[in-house]
Amino acid sequence: MRIKCPSCSAENDLATLFDCAAGSELMKLLSELEPTLARPLLSYLGLFRSKSRALSWDRALKLAREVLELTSNQAQLSTAIGKAVEILREKQRSGNWKPLGNHNYLKRVIEDSPIQTNLSLVSSEVPEPVEQRKTFTSKTASGMMALEQFKNGGQ
Repeated sequence: MRIKCPSCSAENDLATLFDCAAGSELMKLLSELEPTLARPLLSYLGLFRSKSRALSWDRALKLAREVLELTSNQAQLSTAIGKAVEILREKQRSGNWKPLGNHNYLKRVIEDSPIQTNLSLVSSEVPEPVEQRKTFTSKTASGMMALEQFKNGGQ
């Protein structure tokens, strides 16, 4: 079955993904994560790819494992990755961009992120009034916020 990447429009055969051990392992790893962590992690991995080259399955798997080892707090990690991706995508749009070579920036964002206890918002939390909510410029961050609002009954 042929699939088309919504991001870069590259086409590939889905079966070849599972023929590659690293590709198959990466898909298994991602499928075991909460979607609120898996989606931003995928976006983050894309920041390691140059414009002219694809990210190999082996490298993507290695990077994903390294990121997941940064902290055991998946809620905090998800938030930090989302913030890092948003900021780095903005820098990427400005034209002054080089692909990431390490996780140092993400580590700093994690250190500055508040500790969270779970990936979903706690129902007892009072949502911010609409006028006080942050506006996000990236489609990823906006989509994540819309998904969270949907999960919480549109609050």
